[in-house]
Amino acid sequence: MSMIPERWQQIRVVLQDALELPPHQRSGFVAKACSDDPALRQEVESFLALEDEVRFPPTIGETISHYRIVAELGSGGMGVVYKAEDVRLQRFVALKFLPENLCKDRKAVQRFEREARSASSLNHPNICTIYEVEEHETQPVIVMELLHGENLKHRIRKGPLPTDEVIDLGTQIADALEAAHIKGIIHRDIKPANIFVVGQNRVKVLDFGLAKALSNVGAEDQREEESLTMEGAVLGTSSYMSPEQVRGEDLDGRSDLFSLGVVLYELTTGKRPFVGKNRITILDAILHVRPESPTAVNPSVPKELDTIISKALEKSPDLRYQHASELRSDLQQLKRKTESSSKRFQSASDLAFAREALSDSGIRSTATPVRRRKWWYAIITIAILILGGVVGSTLWFLRVAHNTPEPNLTAVPLTTYLGFQSNPSFSPDGNQVAFAWNGDKQDNFDIYVKLIGTSGPPLRLTTDPFPDYDPAWSPDGRFIAFVSCRPRNKSAVMIIPALGGPERKIAEISTPGEEPGPHLAWSPDGNSLVISDRDSLTDPLSLFLLSITGEKRRLTFPPASSIGDTSPALSPDGHTLAFSRRVDPDINLGDLYTLNLVATSEGLKPAGQVKRI
Repeated sequence: MSMIPERWQQIRVVLQDALELPPHQRSGFVAKACSDDPALRQEVESFLALEDEVRFPPTIGETISHYRIVAELGSGGMGVVYKAEDVRLQRFVALKFLPENLCKDRKAVQRFEREARSASSLNHPNICTIYEVEEHETQPVIVMELLHGENLKHRIRKGPLPTDEVIDLGTQIADALEAAHIKGIIHRDIKPANIFVVGQNRVKVLDFGLAKALSNVGAEDQREEESLTMEGAVLGTSSYMSPEQVRGEDLDGRSDLFSLGVVLYELTTGKRPFVGKNRITILDAILHVRPESPTAVNPSVPKELDTIISKALEKSPDLRYQHASELRSDLQQLKRKTESSSKRFQSASDLAFAREALSDSGIRSTATPVRRRKWWYAIITIAILILGGVVGSTLWFLRVAHNTPEPNLTAVPLTTYLGFQSNPSFSPDGNQVAFAWNGDKQDNFDIYVKLIGTSGPPLRLTTDPFPDYDPAWSPDGRFIAFVSCRPRNKSAVMIIPALGGPERKIAEISTPGEEPGPHLAWSPDGNSLVISDRDSLTDPLSLFLLSITGEKRRLTFPPASSIGDTSPALSPDGHTLAFSRRVDPDINLGDLYTLNLVATSEGLKPAGQVKRI
């Protein structure tokens, strides 16, 4: 007899929360969560026993591809994470393995691989970077950025966070969700454990294992999506689910915003908004209970922040924030207001201090006219003394700064190899440099990558017989685009993984010849390149937008008599294109120009005329 969907849903909710915990804590958690349902506890424990029985993790010191396992970092329902050393690039990464028992589940493997596809398409400073996907004994392994810090789950244990910190963290999380939602990806498991804080309060959103691609889903893909969700199963972590997620309805980005509202509530109060005796009563509270306002729980929470959180926690998606950008904007406005109030408070404190000082000197506002004049004289005297001190200090500082000798700067070579190295290009994190080199034998230019600060040999990426040049890193650091010179005045724009792997040709272009480079620039979203190309050998070089799927659209139209446009560079937001234009073929000089671009559903398009800087 098959299990009814409602019963499976209860098991799944408790089981998934239990798998988020270390193995030694799971038994006590299940006993408490199922205290009023012994049969449910027995069923969940049977699944946990099966999980523990069949799971065989890799061993410390084992090498997978070019990654050496160093230590286990943690485990959850959808994977086990290890710290590993990339022996090729001499850096540490995180490896995420699908648990052995789930590797036998085709749907689980598909969902795990979908995590990599979803997360790797996101390029954002507040989203954990996915480098590549490896396979170990038929088991998929995701190679991702190794983070140093703590997740919000640990930070909340210390109690409510200060308001300014909550606003800052919330703004970054909303910014990450906005980037994902624009690409049609929802997270479906936003919770403190999946939000990592590194460095100076910089957020990294982790684990898109439950993400659901909304865009470009055809009938076949939709059936696949439905088959990956068991009947009656609820994906996500119970305390942070949206009402529509609990009901098993179709989700959009507003579900993530509800979960973010739960996280903000917990950050400001130290408590979760929806509680219950067990997981089933928690889900019922999400559906029917209106939580106590954050201000009522923590009176130090500003009214405006209370309003923002309450709007995010609306039961109906239509009454909630419709886009993450709206929530982010409200948090940013509150931050400016809070900072402005703080400055006014400081000014008021300074004024009160001055009044107190004057009062201690015997000056009163009710003094006679003579005393009032003395009062003004005192103020003017104090002001002159303060001004004189400021001016004197400034002049002293300028004199000292002027007399201080400038430090001796020393040029340190990045490469000291035989032959000729050119076209250096730094990786987005600044730790590596890609360049073109004709090798020890000086026979052919290929693309190499070197880890800065190391003395070892560089990693050779290309080995084809054609000269390769103009390497350009993708914004997420996972790929390098370059130009490969081909016979008969033809070249090709190629892409290769930054860690090494097969090359992929994006498009053929006319050889730019001896024109100055670089000729490639990535768009900020990593979906396209701006390239320098020409329609024929008799035409001037123009700039084109080339998608990574090979579609090409012209952006600039230089004069027919000119050499044309080269050296494209895109602004960080992708809305401005700068480039060099050499108008006179007889004069080896060029000017800089800009072109405004606008993002459309078809990609970047010109918005206006080319302007000379």
